[in-house]
Amino acid sequence: EECIGSFVGVITQIPPIYSAIKVGGKPLYKYARKGRADEVEIPSREIEIYSITLLEKTEDSFTVEVYCSKGTYIRTLIADIGDALGCGAYVTMLRRIAVEGLPEGQMTGLEDLQKMVDDNENPEDFSKLDALLYPLDKAMSWLPSVSLPENIAKPLVHGARQTASDIVACAEFKDCGIHSEDPMQILCGGQFLGVGHFSKGVLIPDRIMTDPFKELKR
Repeated sequence: EECIGSFVGVITQIPPIYSAIKVGGKPLYKYARKGRADEVEIPSREIEIYSITLLEKTEDSFTVEVYCSKGTYIRTLIADIGDALGCGAYVTMLRRIAVEGLPEGQMTGLEDLQKMVDDNENPEDFSKLDALLYPLDKAMSWLPSVSLPENIAKPLVHGARQTASDIVACAEFKDCGIHSEDPMQILCGGQFLGVGHFSKGVLIPDRIMTDPFKELKR
């Protein structure tokens, strides 16, 4: 337990060669598949382990629950713990039990989804499956937000960048401000439009997910 606890906090990891991280413009797994793993130097990355809970321990195995930041490689973490213990370790089972804002109890397993499909008397009726879907903004609910009036949001949705001087007098900010360069939700009238960030006093739309101002074509 003392060894496991030493990994809590900000630590560095060297990602595995079979990963999608790009080095020299190519994903690492492409080097591995071509037998060229020794030709590339994998840079270390900072990640954060918020907590590690030891759930079970036997003579030759242990089970842990890890709460971590994005970009964490659990297999690498376990291998590093094994090295620290001096005996080596590898993952035999890995299960994701939560994603930010979406705990396990709010998820539906593949088996349950398949059963709903099999039990559906009308193959063209997807209403029960649709009822399980979450709105896009639920996955972003942990981000701060800026709420814009329509006259500012409409050109932004269409790719225009808006300056802070145009925004600050009429926008509503939650947990952020014009000096923040962190990702934030962009809202209009309570509707989620997408994600953006401020840079040098300009609001830049990084990814617009919906266009409520789009005129319907007849």
